[in-house]
Amino acid sequence: MLQLDVHGEVLGAAAERLKALAMDAIMMTQLDTFVIDLHYATAIDFAGMRALLAGYTTAIEHGTRYRALHTHGPVRDALRAAGVLGVLADSEDLGALLLAVVHSGWCSVRER
Repeated sequence: MLQLDVHGEVLGAAAERLKALAMDAIMMTQLDTFVIDLHYATAIDFAGMRALLAGYTTAIEHGTRYRALHTHGPVRDALRAAGVLGVLADSEDLGALLLAVVHSGWCSVRER
């Protein structure tokens, strides 16, 4: 397991650094679990969310469990509003992924 502790604002260039760190760590090692601890993160924008989701998809592609933990305040609110909070909490929770996809409008579900 490898844990990355995030401090401060996950915005713009800082988000790009987070994305690069996460993806490199996952791709260059054979991790069973990669954790991003957001306890000390104070803000996040769309670039930050893209960075977290890039880490998530890279982990899935490499057979690594991915978890973003200890979200709170504005960071938790932003991730919840974007519909990705449950997905990022645990890459093994396929139900959360399915709900995020359905609620995002990326696809639709119809009864027949």
